Amino acid sequence: MKSESLSSEQEGILRKIKTSFYNLLIFPCELGLFGFAFLFTIIIFIKILQFILYSQEFLQVSLADIKISFIGFLALFTFSFIRKIQRR
Repeated sequence: MKSESLSSEQEGILRKIKTSFYNLLIFPCELGLFGFAFLFTIIIFIKILQFILYSQEFLQVSLADIKISFIGFLALFTFSFIRKIQRR
């Protein structure tokens, strides 16, 4: 059997596609997850402080807290995505 290998031109095109995919999708998603985690951590920290200071019976994370954290994801994802497109 003959092994098929990619030509250097095809390898260059494939490398460009992988780099573009990373720069336009993966990297912004990573930053978006960082934004989500950052806001979610702040919200949880505030809720823990409220729990301790106000002697509440239980600590509750609501769907609204997750939605607010998702705004952090969208903000950093959008910022990074637009910045990468402008550099092209």
